[in-house]
Amino acid sequence: MRISQARFCAVGAAVLLVANQVAHAAEPNPAHALAEKFSAASSDDSDAAAKATAAKARAKAEKAKAVAQAARADAKKREQELSRQRQADELDMLARAKEEATRREAEQKRAEDDVARAEAAEVALEAEAVRRVEANRAAAGQREAAEAAAKVSAETAARELAEKAETEKRVALEAQREAETLKLAERLKEARRAKAAELDRQEAEARERSALATPPIAQPSSVLPPAIGPTPTVTTAPVAGPAAVPERAPQAIAALPTQPAQAIQSSRATVLLVLRPGTYGIRRWNQTQADPVLCLGDTCYLSQGADKPSKSMSRSVALGTGNTLGARAAACKGQLACVFRDVDFGPSGRADLQPVDLHILRHDRREVTQAAIDRSCAASRGQLTCSAAITAQTYRMQVIPEATAAAIEPSTFATSLANLGKSKLATSQ
Repeated sequence: MRISQARFCAVGAAVLLVANQVAHAAEPNPAHALAEKFSAASSDDSDAAAKATAAKARAKAEKAKAVAQAARADAKKREQELSRQRQADELDMLARAKEEATRREAEQKRAEDDVARAEAAEVALEAEAVRRVEANRAAAGQREAAEAAAKVSAETAARELAEKAETEKRVALEAQREAETLKLAERLKEARRAKAAELDRQEAEARERSALATPPIAQPSSVLPPAIGPTPTVTTAPVAGPAAVPERAPQAIAALPTQPAQAIQSSRATVLLVLRPGTYGIRRWNQTQADPVLCLGDTCYLSQGADKPSKSMSRSVALGTGNTLGARAAACKGQLACVFRDVDFGPSGRADLQPVDLHILRHDRREVTQAAIDRSCAASRGQLTCSAAITAQTYRMQVIPEATAAAIEPSTFATSLANLGKSKLATSQ
């Protein structure tokens, strides 16, 4: 565009120069006028020459005028060409401007597209970074979860091993306790048999002493024939000592009962039991329940309710796996207070009682207490009265004769158990 303007200026300057020359040629020449003036004054001879010179000058002027006209025409032509060139340049400039604007718009659009792509790429990179962070966090969480699971599994395995060892130890200890209990029961049996034999011996000696101290049976007097005079009175007096024993005394001794006095009364009884809550195993979390069975030596009883006789079975069966995972304490399942009907206390009316709270692994064997049937118990107007209850460290109980219990309503047993449980149990050592 700058080159076109320079050309336009050069052409304009040339046109102005030619126009100036043409203007000067058209105007009258002072020199010529002066020459004509002097030539007219000097001589007529010189008119011809002057005319000739003037004609030449006019010719020259015409020629100059023609040249000027040609120059003007040429300048006009050039001006037109310059105008056309200027228009063409303007059109070219407009086209170039449009092209430049289009190019700039295209570049701006490309720049905007680049910015949009860059922003999209940045957003994608941020999303990818967030995804990677989340993935890493999730992987870390999974690793932590796996490590925690592995740790828990290891702890569980160790705990299971420890529990298995503890269970084996408890089973061995339970077997040892069971053996000791059986030995104790056997010793108690021997002691009871010895005591029963001693009672039988003492009873036999007492019967013998009673028979020796019995007076002889008086013989009836003979009927005498009638005689004259008063009839004498015949009397018999007892004779002390062995010689006074008649011949039928051994038969009288043999007819006396040979059983001890305790055996005359019933050896069956009903036991009311209230346990203190357990302190280990599952009982630590639930101290309102128990599964009690009542054992006397190697025989245990499972309650069937306040109106039915208890079920007896051997200690090994009652405390074994089958009953532990099966019937457990029967009617006393989940209860701290229970009624055991029709329990056999043996001929002496005394027995060593041991309540056992059934657990899954290690049973809660309570202390052994020697108890006797309380013959003082009586039922009156729906109330049971006994002289005293038997109190141990972890339980209380009452032993009622079965004949007395048979006349009691089941609701009376519930009241008696409630009253028995109100008394504070001794704290376990």
